[in-house]
Amino acid sequence: MKITAQLALSQMKVNKKRTIAGIFAIALATSLITTVMCFVTSANKMLTDFLGSDYGEYGGAYSLMLAIPALLLGILIAAMSITVISNIFSASANKRIQEFGILKCVGATGRQIRASVIYESLWLSLTAIPLGLIAGTIFGYISVKFTGHFISDINDAAKEIIMRPFTFSLPFHISVWTYLFAGVFSFCIVVFSAYRPAKKVGKFTAIQCVKGIGAGTVLKEIQVKDSFIQKIFGCESAIAYKNMKRNKYGYKATIRALSLGILLFLLTGGLSGQAKEFQEWMTPKSKEMMVDYSSNYDTWVNAKTGKEERKISRPVTSDQYNEITQKLEKYGIDVYGVGADTFTYNALLDKNTLTEDMLQVPKFSDDNGETRTEIVTVDDELYKKLCDRAGAEYGSILLLNTYQYNDNGEYVSIKPFKDDVTQISLINAANEKNTLTIGGILEQSDLKEYGFGEMTP
Repeated sequence: MKITAQLALSQMKVNKKRTIAGIFAIALATSLITTVMCFVTSANKMLTDFLGSDYGEYGGAYSLMLAIPALLLGILIAAMSITVISNIFSASANKRIQEFGILKCVGATGRQIRASVIYESLWLSLTAIPLGLIAGTIFGYISVKFTGHFISDINDAAKEIIMRPFTFSLPFHISVWTYLFAGVFSFCIVVFSAYRPAKKVGKFTAIQCVKGIGAGTVLKEIQVKDSFIQKIFGCESAIAYKNMKRNKYGYKATIRALSLGILLFLLTGGLSGQAKEFQEWMTPKSKEMMVDYSSNYDTWVNAKTGKEERKISRPVTSDQYNEITQKLEKYGIDVYGVGADTFTYNALLDKNTLTEDMLQVPKFSDDNGETRTEIVTVDDELYKKLCDRAGAEYGSILLLNTYQYNDNGEYVSIKPFKDDVTQISLINAANEKNTLTIGGILEQSDLKEYGFGEMTP
């Protein structure tokens, strides 16, 4: 064993409190990184079980959903860990400063002094990193299982919506890569944290070391104006202020550690808030139960126009609706029907009838000047209620005057038509036009029934 490694080991045995603090800091950083890796590998297992090894059609998006949060958390954990661990090694180097001076007096080089500090980090890593991997596995297991309960709620809700056998769960899963990445990343953090104080100490002369000048101490004389601080906070505060000015490295490291800790806390709180909002979105706000029926459809290209054309294979008929209604009425359940056809027609919009908000929407029509439109049908009783709300005669065509779109990640709902619109032209894939005369207009606030919640005109 090299003499520098022996010196580092002997100092660790002598200064047990500082050694324990270093082991705790390194183990904590390793455990946090391992916890993040457990989340990533578990989420990857969940997605591969559900979507396949390549995540299916939207594989790139799912990969980014895993990589970006893991990268951000990893950077924050690394930055905070480097600050804290580097401060510990700096304090250790300052305590050994006179020892380094004696070593330099007997011929030790700056490289050997640096090696002594680096070896101390290696000895600490031998104990701290395995402990951190074990602790991180435990924390990761608890966190994944806790999150799994939330995922199971989404799973149950999805089963009710999709109405078919459905498996969607977050299993706890780890692999060799989990520990390999966490261990290597933590080791790099420790070595990088130890290198800076080691480099500073290695540059000191033997006289400076014997005098006991710390690694973060300003050597030149400084003038500190502390009269104002002393008047407000007392002499103790003035002494503390002078010490901060004399040893800037120490208090800057503390500020960085506190700032990064607060940032990590806010980031975790933000993720928790998003999960809560998602859970609230998944929780129905109405006591109504929606039974959704979606038919298969055939797709082909119209030979005359070259447009894509779709035809619903098995639309829900009025006889089927009446049969469902009659069966449920036996249990005293009120039933209403809302259906939508999003394939047959597009709208040819006259810009003179559109609002300014609609005109500002990017690309609301395709290359043919057509805009996606939903033809909504309802049962007779609900239709009468909607006519009354719109102040329209029974038998009129009602316009649901709402348009929804995604504006750079923000969900926006606007009123597309002016209040004086009277006609709308529709066109199908065969270029057959149909002009509708509007008998009444309903706003988004008029659609009170839960069945309209999934409509996106």
